[in-house]
Amino acid sequence: MVQEGWLHSVAGTGTFVSEDISQKEEQLKRKSKNIALVFRLPLSPLDSPYYSKIFMSIQQEVSRRGYYFSFYSFFEESGVNMVKIARERNHSGFIFVGEIKDKIILEAHRAGIPLVLLDNYMSNKDITSVVPDNRGGAFEATSYLAKLGHRSIYFFGRKPDDAVATERFNGYREALAAAGIPYKEEFLLTEHNSFADGYRSMDNVLKSKKIPTAIFAFNDETAIGAMKAIREKSDLQIPKDISIIGFDDIDWAAHSTPPLTTIGVRKEEMGVLVVKYLVEHIEGNNVINAKIVSPVDLVIRSSCAKPYR
Repeated sequence: MVQEGWLHSVAGTGTFVSEDISQKEEQLKRKSKNIALVFRLPLSPLDSPYYSKIFMSIQQEVSRRGYYFSFYSFFEESGVNMVKIARERNHSGFIFVGEIKDKIILEAHRAGIPLVLLDNYMSNKDITSVVPDNRGGAFEATSYLAKLGHRSIYFFGRKPDDAVATERFNGYREALAAAGIPYKEEFLLTEHNSFADGYRSMDNVLKSKKIPTAIFAFNDETAIGAMKAIREKSDLQIPKDISIIGFDDIDWAAHSTPPLTTIGVRKEEMGVLVVKYLVEHIEGNNVINAKIVSPVDLVIRSSCAKPYR
């Protein structure tokens, strides 16, 4: 205990409790109740307006439950070992955010480290995940455009090669089929995550002269980028000539020009849920590992209307 600093000895006098014992107790407490939020670089969730409210909710819920909160980021090629990281930094559990390779997640899971996935899931694996209703939201967004009368609906999405992209693409395809609209390969434009992606794709569509009457965008950032390209690169008007709908309902959406119709994700609810299930794992409660789907909501603003042409 002397070596660890809990006690100190004075020659000829005795052994005493160290004056900074309270600080050491606090350090020990932090080590035993520390939750790490893990994400992959270079696409950092810290740069995303979508994640800001989720992370704030996570931080508040972690604090409310008496835990401490930290971030851990890495590049895939670094050969990161989360088991080693957990031991070295005394993490109680992990929240894995977004698309992270299965190998990294499974190594931690097999080692018995409590963890929950946020915005990702692994089918046929005994791992808890919290996701928005990606398929249902995409279905509702596309169905809304179809009910307005649109038949040419492009999807500014991503290749369906990860959980989120696959679900949103499937929801889009299912809504087209339900509305009796044949799917065409030209309807799907891939590689969308950002404002710049939406701007670039919309610019290319305008140059091609094959203009759809509506666009469903993978997220609000992509939608807002497409809207900016329309304003700067064409004489088309939103929503008179082209309707646009996004996904996520980030703060920018209500203040875009025009205000963006979108699928609202319940971000604060997701933050609370992911902490709830992780703490239950950490504290040894009887948790059933499952995919937890948070409901989404259609938020109607001014960027969609019946097709004019």
